[in-house]
Amino acid sequence: MTGTRIDMRMHELSGVWFYVLAIIGCVSTLSLCHLLEKTRLSNALSFLGRNSLIIMCLHEPLKRIVLKAASILTGMDTGVLREAPLPSLLVVMAVVAILLPCIYVINRRMPALAGKYYPAK
Repeated sequence: MTGTRIDMRMHELSGVWFYVLAIIGCVSTLSLCHLLEKTRLSNALSFLGRNSLIIMCLHEPLKRIVLKAASILTGMDTGVLREAPLPSLLVVMAVVAILLPCIYVINRRMPALAGKYYPAK
């Protein structure tokens, strides 16, 4: 196989700057997580984290349904809904809003589906 080779080593950054920026990125991510831990948003993020298996299983089919429904309602192409920032954010919010009752039902009525087994009392 012949063709043009692409050098992917550090792009425009010299070796030292690559590591300095990587460390800055790690420290800023840890600082942001520490700040979020002290806010009320941490409860919502914790809830989503505990139910991530249910979200990962249901979000893709549900996203396709919501995209098709939004495409029909707005008359926009699904490609536009996927690529434009505002419509895409609205689709994500709609999917999460639809998933919340599903999460509640699965956690309350069918916990074994989510791999949550509670010992008998």
